[in-house]
Amino acid sequence: MDRKKFWSSFLLGSMLIAVFVILWNGSITIPAIWRTLSSILYPIIGGIAIAFIISIPAAPIRKVLSNYMPEKRANAIAAVAAALIIVLLSAIIISLIIPEFISACRILVQQLSAFASDSRFWSNIDVDSIPVINEIIDKNPAGGIMLSASAIEWLSSLRNMLITMTIDTISGAVSSIALFFVSLVFAFYFMMNMELLRHDGYRIFGRRIRPETGRKMKRIASTVSLSFTRFAVAQVLEAVIIGSICFVGMLIFRMPYAAAVSAFTGLMALIPIYGAVIGAAAGAFIIAVSEPLKGALFLVFIFILQQFEGDFIYPRVVGTSTGLPPIYVFAAVTLGGILFGLAGMILAVPVVSAAYALIPSEYESTTSSDTEANGSPAAED
Repeated sequence: MDRKKFWSSFLLGSMLIAVFVILWNGSITIPAIWRTLSSILYPIIGGIAIAFIISIPAAPIRKVLSNYMPEKRANAIAAVAAALIIVLLSAIIISLIIPEFISACRILVQQLSAFASDSRFWSNIDVDSIPVINEIIDKNPAGGIMLSASAIEWLSSLRNMLITMTIDTISGAVSSIALFFVSLVFAFYFMMNMELLRHDGYRIFGRRIRPETGRKMKRIASTVSLSFTRFAVAQVLEAVIIGSICFVGMLIFRMPYAAAVSAFTGLMALIPIYGAVIGAAAGAFIIAVSEPLKGALFLVFIFILQQFEGDFIYPRVVGTSTGLPPIYVFAAVTLGGILFGLAGMILAVPVVSAAYALIPSEYESTTSSDTEANGSPAAED
């Protein structure tokens, strides 16, 4: 056996052994590999996703600016302007939601504090009627002391747990913010060098693939890009419609926190199917803290609004853009949420929509090529 065959066999055997070890300890190795790859690829994937989101409002701005300046400068100004528009809209929504949510939590804490300090409530409690406390005291004369010591120990452990959770939450938030800014920088570099990347991609792959394969790849990329763009525009339009209708309805029924709750409801409408449940639960909580009856009324109002949205708005705004049957939308959102969390819930629909659009075209192209190869029935007759 010569040296080349030896090293080829050695590398192949090593790869097979490595794959066997990974699969044998799959419950440990596969999640670890996935976490490592996710941490490495997260800034790149996040940057591409941010670049795609920015490119949607940047496209019309770039089209206008390209008439007055070079294309590269128009790309840069359009990307910065689109990013500023998105940041401004996000800041407006956050400034509407966060203060009202904090106010609702403050009212809830004040109500709980008033309830806890209500002497009439505690004076009506008969400690002797609580079986657990009586059993502890009867079995051990020092049972009351033990009970108080246990309560103190539990409160101490709860305090330590809250401190640990706070530190973990802050560290996670700082890490997420840092990764977001890295992804944002990558997104701007990606958008600024789009033509260069396209040229390099053609130089590397364009001469090594057949023209037919290149046309298929372009069609796939165009279909995926079109599916994502249509879905994003339709979801934003639907969110604006839902938020506006919710705001008008809350004003008619004189519900509190109309601006904050309607903004949050519209924001959650960006998440297909499950966003409505999250928005309804959070909005009902904020309203019920100050007016419980109107909180229940809000749930009824949101239920009616969602029925109207599902029957009239979604089919006309989003349904025509994705072309997916409702069962596929539900399955895509569910599986995407299980596998990839919130990002999977949002991105699953356009991914499945692109696949749903590509599969028939691939089948038709394969059928037509087979027909051309075998000859048409008319020609045979």
